[in-house]
This record gives sequence, structure tokens and C-alpha cells, in this order.
Amino acid sequence: MLILLSPAKSLDFETPASVKTADTPRFLDEQTASLITTLRRKKASELAKLMDLSGRLAELNHDRFQQFDADLIHTGVSGSKASDGPLRVKQAMWA
Repeated sequence: MLILLSPAKSLDFETPASVKTADTPRFLDEQTASLITTLRRKKASELAKLMDLSGRLAELNHDRFQQFDADLIHTGVSGSKASDGPLRVKQAMWA
């Protein structure tokens, strides 16, 4: 399996996501855990080199990786039953 990871240089929290809702996460928990474990071990300077980022963006993404909590992403929201409101709240929590 190949995973493409691109750090966000700008985020748009206003435009609704153009994806279908679903109950099953797009990525498996084990794969997410493995990736985040690897990225958490990296220094911001290593992320900057690895992802071709400025120091500021490397620090921002380093902080995001340190704070990432997969349990918060899907807690209490069933994608097939939730309205846009709860989904947006959960997306904002993750961002």
C-alpha cells in the first residue's frame, strides 16, 4: 500500500467537504497508528527536509502530529446518520 501525505499549507474550514459520508474510516486504524508513530519521532527540521517545508510549516505540522488523536475523529458520529452540523464540529476538532 502506498500512502501520500501532504502537509496543508492552507486550510479551508468554510467549504464543505465533497466526500460521501460513511461509517468506515478511509484508512485503517493500524495504518494510521503506524504512520503517526513514525511522524511523531521526527523533529520539525526533519519534517521540513522530508516534506520540503519552510521552518514555520514544519513546526505547524510537527505540532499537529504530536496532538493527533485518532479516537477524537470518529467518536460519537455515525457518518451515515449524522447531519452536516456534527460532522463539521468533528472535522473542526481534528483540524
